[in-house]
Amino acid sequence: MRAEDLKKAYPGMPDHMRKMVEQEVKSQMNGSKKTLRISGKKAAVWIVAATLALGTTAFAGTRLYRMYMEKTGMYSVNTGVTSEGSQEAQAQIPKMTAVPGYIPEGLTETEPGKYSSADTYAQGGISLCLYRMDEGMDAFRMTDTGVVSSEELDMNGTQGIYLEFQNDTDGSLSFDKRIYLLYPEESYVLEIFAGEDVSKEEALKTAESITLAPAEPGVEGVPCVDWSFAGESENQEGETYNPQLASKMDRIYAVGDTLNVETLAGAGTVEATVEAKVTDVQVLDDISALDPAYLGEEFRRETDAEGRLLPRTIQYIKSGDGVNSLDEIVSTREVNQKLVYVTVEYTNPGDTAMQEILYWGSVMPLREKDGIYHIDWAENESPEEGEAWDSAAPSGSLQLGGEMIYYDVAGGERQNNCLNNLEPGETKTVHIGFVVDEDKTDELYLNLDPYGSSFEFTEQMLSTGLVDIRR
Repeated sequence: MRAEDLKKAYPGMPDHMRKMVEQEVKSQMNGSKKTLRISGKKAAVWIVAATLALGTTAFAGTRLYRMYMEKTGMYSVNTGVTSEGSQEAQAQIPKMTAVPGYIPEGLTETEPGKYSSADTYAQGGISLCLYRMDEGMDAFRMTDTGVVSSEELDMNGTQGIYLEFQNDTDGSLSFDKRIYLLYPEESYVLEIFAGEDVSKEEALKTAESITLAPAEPGVEGVPCVDWSFAGESENQEGETYNPQLASKMDRIYAVGDTLNVETLAGAGTVEATVEAKVTDVQVLDDISALDPAYLGEEFRRETDAEGRLLPRTIQYIKSGDGVNSLDEIVSTREVNQKLVYVTVEYTNPGDTAMQEILYWGSVMPLREKDGIYHIDWAENESPEEGEAWDSAAPSGSLQLGGEMIYYDVAGGERQNNCLNNLEPGETKTVHIGFVVDEDKTDELYLNLDPYGSSFEFTEQMLSTGLVDIRR
């Protein structure tokens, strides 16, 4: 799942929170392993339509609060809080966390505030997010688009709004349900995301069971952010597609070459440089080369009984505005998937031993045109003149936007992508795997820079260089 997909999975979610969820998703995508890496918006205009506003009421001190929703267009809903009476703002809002009294069967807590199923570890489930209303309860405003149904809630005196969204068209488990709950006495609003694998009834039962409790010092709780900070993120621009001039691509290595890679050692506390050499690259139809001990559930879902990779579907979408129109699938195509299995040797070139050395890998399909390198993922396809679609949406969860889906050496306290130790002059071998579309195997370059990205070029990546693994 790439960052662009999250904008559909979390329409209306503030950018900083979307990035937090993106990081969580990336950390979960390798099944039970944790992989380390160095690492719809609110409307610009708030339309006030009092005749459409709905809501119940709650009291906090001498002030009367009401959470309401108002529909703008066929598929857009504004959610907010109004107040009557007078009350001075709280000088200090205590730190709180959300505690569910009920979680749907089959879901377990994988991170604070995140509950997932083992069968769909990186998708769906339930996620919680708290907003600390440091600018006053009536500062809360949220605009959601692509809403196909909505209703107000009153759960034993806790008011809220329930929204249901158009499902993602790529076949993944999107968060198609959202619930806002108002806690005026504590000065908090809770946002609940529920996936397609959670029914409306189960989502509401979970919401009804939630209470707020004081956060324990030193204990990580449900993600929480001050509303004043959430507002600052509205004007931040999203990620952009970033081509680079070919003249800057001056460090391209071949298989068998040695390159220096800057990374972290000492459990992320020490900067280190290791030598890396790609010794072998295989493009395979199945996963028989992979050690089953390091495979997540996603491999089971996207391979047949013999372990052959299943094809995936790329849908071409005509995007709706989310207000008066929804996304529409214009056409589809099916593409075979391939496993790119890479052998990498890491050597300590220094005279001091290293411990817990982070390693990383990602691939990028690069296409050169008119002296410019373009990152050529399916998601970056553009329509030809006269075609009605405006975005491409691939299905599946194995590709991870070019990031490694497999590695066979785990170390460190979290047993993730770390080498436990490297003595001076010592070399250790790891195998890393990537799943890509068959038509991209002749465009692939490998990035071993732990600071890099598979969707944009960075100065660090260009300084380290890329390995040509085109096949």
